[in-house]
Amino acid sequence: MTLQDVWRLIRHNAWALLAAAVVGGLLAAAYSSTLPRLYSATSTGYVVAAGDATIGDAATGTSPAVQKANSYIPIVQSRAVVERIAKELDLTDSSSSIGASLSAYVVPNSLLLKITAVSTSPERASAVADAAVRATSSEAQRLDTLTLDGSSTGKSNIGLV
Repeated sequence: MTLQDVWRLIRHNAWALLAAAVVGGLLAAAYSSTLPRLYSATSTGYVVAAGDATIGDAATGTSPAVQKANSYIPIVQSRAVVERIAKELDLTDSSSSIGASLSAYVVPNSLLLKITAVSTSPERASAVADAAVRATSSEAQRLDTLTLDGSSTGKSNIGLV
């Protein structure tokens, strides 16, 4: 088959190709209109350490707070954090659905922990993201003050605010 043969087939079936493109576009538009609209909101927490004398300490990446910030990421979707969020906001959703709506990352070479929540309403996304920062801070504080016997010292040199 030569290039001329291909061109001849395209010209001969131009209406069928155009109709297929229009029908495909209409089907895609119909499908996308049935999908729920999702909104996302991001809240930011700041990891602090009692031993950091200056912002420059943190900026170098050697600060204990910078190193600790990455360890807070898995806590965001933990059962304890999700249950705190559900209790604070009086949500009836399952823990797994609340946890699945959350994601977190640390801004590179910084002390900022960004938590994003996705929901079908912008107000709820914002409320869940804000509650997630507070709940992660509380859970991180609890974990950071645990001793080997399971009791708490009540003091931590590093925290999320």
